[in-house]
Amino acid sequence: SRLSLDSHPWLADHAIFGSVLLPGTAFVELALHAGERIGCGVLDELTIQAPLVFPEHGAVVLQVVVGAAETDNRRSVTIHSSTETNAWTLHATGSLSTEPATTATPLTEWPPRDAVLVETDGLYENMAAAGFGYGPVFQGLRTVWQRDNEIYAEVALDQDLWDEANRFGLHPALLDATLHAIAATGGPTGLDGPGLPFAWTGVTLTAIGSPVLRVRITHHQNATITLDLADGTGTPVGHIDALTLRPVTAEQIDGATPHTHTDSLFQLEWVPAPAVPDTAPAREFEVLEIPGPDAGVDQITDVHTRVTDTLTRLQAWLDEDHPDTTHLIVLTHGATNADNTPITDLTAATTWGLIRSAQAEHPDRITLIDTPTNTPTPDHHTLTTLTTLTTLNEPQIALTTNNTPHIPRLTQTPTPTSTPTEPTPLNTNGTILITGANGALGTLIARHLVQTHGAHNLVLAARRPNGGPNGPQLITELNNLGATARWATCDTTDRNALTTLINEITQNDHLTGIIHTAGTLDDATLQTLTPQKLTTVLRPKVDAAWHLHQLTTHLDLSFFVLFSS
Repeated sequence: SRLSLDSHPWLADHAIFGSVLLPGTAFVELALHAGERIGCGVLDELTIQAPLVFPEHGAVVLQVVVGAAETDNRRSVTIHSSTETNAWTLHATGSLSTEPATTATPLTEWPPRDAVLVETDGLYENMAAAGFGYGPVFQGLRTVWQRDNEIYAEVALDQDLWDEANRFGLHPALLDATLHAIAATGGPTGLDGPGLPFAWTGVTLTAIGSPVLRVRITHHQNATITLDLADGTGTPVGHIDALTLRPVTAEQIDGATPHTHTDSLFQLEWVPAPAVPDTAPAREFEVLEIPGPDAGVDQITDVHTRVTDTLTRLQAWLDEDHPDTTHLIVLTHGATNADNTPITDLTAATTWGLIRSAQAEHPDRITLIDTPTNTPTPDHHTLTTLTTLTTLNEPQIALTTNNTPHIPRLTQTPTPTSTPTEPTPLNTNGTILITGANGALGTLIARHLVQTHGAHNLVLAARRPNGGPNGPQLITELNNLGATARWATCDTTDRNALTTLINEITQNDHLTGIIHTAGTLDDATLQTLTPQKLTTVLRPKVDAAWHLHQLTTHLDLSFFVLFSS
């Protein structure tokens, strides 16, 4: 399909920080419509990965893909868009099924008993001042009441749009307006300021095309709500088990605005997890706890010892005859920065990479859970509480210091507003050290530094003298581009050899930056992985990176870039 502000002018009434966004409710409508056409009318889950910002001119091409039926009849669903100048952008991922988990509830007692009327005058003016510019089509909130942790509201489309409501399961502007009742009552629990829809769970429609809604919104922790939807008579229209809201900034919206370049940078963000369903079935589980570091053991030895031990224990568990329903919790302490605090156990963080590979090979069998460093060894009661988190069906979960579960999501890194097609300048006035420079990645980076960033002086480190057979050719190419480049024979896993190289560079010039691309492949599936293979791969990544870190902490580096996996 194609969408534009010309073909769908009502979308222009949904402007966030000055940019027109496709509302999150429209993603829900698209997914439900696609699922309904093939008999999967329940939206089990949908997570918004990136906002869809409309360009001022032209259209976006929209693509909704529903996957093949899985063993439980669930189907994946994804929503992408593209402009004429950009590659495809993934906006939402989720799954569809045939049977709702929850039955919709009538709202016939109206207004609800003991609910207090909430003043809404000036609501949309205040929201506009906060950057949430809703035009007439989206200003559907009519009346709001509040009772304890519940909000009741009436919303309606403008009567000029009532005929158009029949074209939708639930008009996105109408469903979006139900969320404005939250702003009228002070905002969602656990969120500082307004938010936009982020993750939907258990969305079911029992009637379509209603232009008027009654809604009951139940607050939960972590900016998560439940919605019961009914028509003007109280007859059920739909139910949403959980909707998690998330704050949004002007920089995030600008970063998602279509530009002429196709680069997209993403960053890891820990977001509050949705509430654990009360009806979630109990699971049989076992726990593999990763112990903390031994006092007096150096970092490199600690990584090799504890990661190898984790591999051995994990392989033993997988080799045992467990029922398919038995779940393994791998418990770490201080392996994540979900609290926006530094990681306190680097080795535990390394084991997360190993466990992620195990999860890819053994889906739905293993959950990673991280707790703060000072968390005591959990007793059985605590472990039973932790296992309820596995019903979220999230592969990785981190508890913050207040025991709030968070889950990892990739979010788009904001793009600089000025000259977005130009790269961020690097300080290339001194010498840049590239490790593994004779590999495909190192060679690519060396050329890029000279051609794009104007690097003048490169030291290319490799274990083979002169970078191997193709080494002289690369030096000639870089020199012809105006740089001075030379090979340095050095095994970066050898601390003494690396010390000599860094001392040599710093005695003759200023070491501006380091780009560590060195690495060794020794691929294996988890149950055929050996400690020796693990050591082979860890040494050029872990050992060399740690040596580079320790040997340069006293230097004024402009950048220190690590390529890893």
